[in-house]
Amino acid sequence: MLLLIAALMVVAALLPKPGIQRGMRVAAVEANCQRVAKQRLVSPATAEFHPVAHATEYSGAWRYSFTVDSQNAFGATLTTRWGCTVQNDTVTVTPR
Repeated sequence: MLLLIAALMVVAALLPKPGIQRGMRVAAVEANCQRVAKQRLVSPATAEFHPVAHATEYSGAWRYSFTVDSQNAFGATLTTRWGCTVQNDTVTVTPR
């Protein structure tokens, strides 16, 4: 009986944790959104990202809002708000 309980405890410990998987998915969504937004900036090396809200899943798509501080063509730092939607493998980023 103790062996069965020990075996069940080992199996339970090895099963994926929903919270951890969701956390990894949120991090991946946020990283992909930032990567695509960086490609659209004039000076991507100066980009500093600030989440407005963590990524959330809604009707099969992930949504994420963030602001970016980055320099424009004249060297002035501007703050721009962005919205991002990730559905399947498609990442859509738009300034707001």
